[in-house]
Amino acid sequence: MASSNDPIDQTAEALRVRRLDPGLRTVVIGAIGMAVPVWETAFNLGAYGTVFYERLFWLWVLSTTTVLVLALVQRGDSPIPRLGLAVMALPTIVILLDLGRQALPESEVAEWGLVILGALSIVIALPYTAYVISEIIDEELLDVSSARTLGALAGIVLFIGAAGLTAGLRNDLLLTCEDFEIAGSAVPDNCNDAPSDLIIR
Repeated sequence: MASSNDPIDQTAEALRVRRLDPGLRTVVIGAIGMAVPVWETAFNLGAYGTVFYERLFWLWVLSTTTVLVLALVQRGDSPIPRLGLAVMALPTIVILLDLGRQALPESEVAEWGLVILGALSIVIALPYTAYVISEIIDEELLDVSSARTLGALAGIVLFIGAAGLTAGLRNDLLLTCEDFEIAGSAVPDNCNDAPSDLIIR
């Protein structure tokens, strides 16, 4: 194909992204799809010591709907393996355990254990649910046959989660109580009382 001397065409060609390797495409799509919910969950866990119900319910609806549709429509064995079904059932298990805990005497250990399990259910069940949905939409969209690809994706997600948890624990170094109030968020116990000078909130 002959090159064009048109500056606009040359600029468009210079900005065009080359076709990605399937493994790299998997890492990019997976990391982008999981970055925000994993960061948000980890930050809230660090700042407030809990997992907010909105994120858990959102994942529960997503995973449960997928399983129910496949169970009701698919004839014969489920296309999702048993281990995969167990992973997608984690949000349901957390919700049931939380309901059961309310009928038992209060225990700080049990409460923290449930919080950690809730966070893990999001970190584990969210990637797998996204993978199942992508397989339903397009079997060639993601390539999970390579251990290197899965390792890279897991490493990125863990890094984002660790960064979010650290930012939540030390939110006093990044934000002030006023920042949380203006954003309409609950104020963490260890927030910074100093006046805020941030422009973006």
